[in-house]
Amino acid sequence: MATKQKFVTPVGESTYSPWVIVPSKWDNKARDGQGGSVKGELNDTDAKFNIALSFSVDAFSKSDFKKSIDNLWDAHKKAHDGKYDVERPPYIEKDGNIIVKARKNAAYKKGSDIIVFKQPYVIDCEGNDKLEYFTNSNTYPGAGCTARIEVTCYIPDPVKNPQTKEMILKMEFDLVGVQFSDAKEQSLTGGGNLGSIEGVPIMAGMAETDDIPF
Repeated sequence: MATKQKFVTPVGESTYSPWVIVPSKWDNKARDGQGGSVKGELNDTDAKFNIALSFSVDAFSKSDFKKSIDNLWDAHKKAHDGKYDVERPPYIEKDGNIIVKARKNAAYKKGSDIIVFKQPYVIDCEGNDKLEYFTNSNTYPGAGCTARIEVTCYIPDPVKNPQTKEMILKMEFDLVGVQFSDAKEQSLTGGGNLGSIEGVPIMAGMAETDDIPF
């Protein structure tokens, strides 16, 4: 039985974050046939909002987020001991940093209807909505933004890889919202700092999520 729980990450740095404003999907023809992410539509069931944050190993290891996630992961592995071949942990270490990824489907199909999910919220340090700003100004938060994310923790039973037939045990994060500080704003004409987000402690003003349905 799959379960979900909510968590807020410590403050990290975005590795790439335009797809929190609009969803993306994989296209094999992108990047001259190498494949890559391209812009999707809000009603596209193949499109997803996503973001990745990078943390120093030292800062991440001291966080309550890591302690909670590690406890859940350890319990998950123990509960399915002997029933899986490959582990897919909830975060990875890369180039000396810890990377946490989260995503959310843009829409899903129910019968003949397409149901559009509510977008992940995008706020500044005081809880002000910034999604409309980015959308209307045709800009997006780029790499290197200071941010934290709210996620739900998804812990499914082991699943079989259809190619290798191996049973995979995984734990994933679904994106609920993002809070930016010192956002590096990107556009077709260049980039810069988003002044309205600068200078306010990021730990202030996280939105009350009871009013933000997943």
